[in-house]
Amino acid sequence: MNTDKLAALAKMIHDQTIERLGPNAYNPEHYARITVKPGTKYTKVDVGDSGKYMVDQAGNIWGVKGYGQVHKGHWYGTLDTIGSYYWGEYTARKIKLQAVNNDPRFDMLAYPDQFTAVALGAS
Repeated sequence: MNTDKLAALAKMIHDQTIERLGPNAYNPEHYARITVKPGTKYTKVDVGDSGKYMVDQAGNIWGVKGYGQVHKGHWYGTLDTIGSYYWGEYTARKIKLQAVNNDPRFDMLAYPDQFTAVALGAS
């Protein structure tokens, strides 16, 4: 498993969790602390005091049922697609691209600076 990609996932979860908690949160570093624990089948990624994600040897990212139990129904992409998700919420959310001011005239490839990432389900 690629440890650089795993470190990038941990940093992304940490940064986005800190961003969501905001500057006025009580002890944000505690709740955004990321612990990566390698195992024989899965690498565990804990957020704060809770087990949150498990990564298999192929780089697939899964949710957890209980600590140490992978939930195959909750798949969050791979280590190659971590940028497609927002990791700061309770669970990861798939990101969609939305045109600035919702203007459909902009083509994403021709005007990439006119798009922002929005987590699906977010208002």
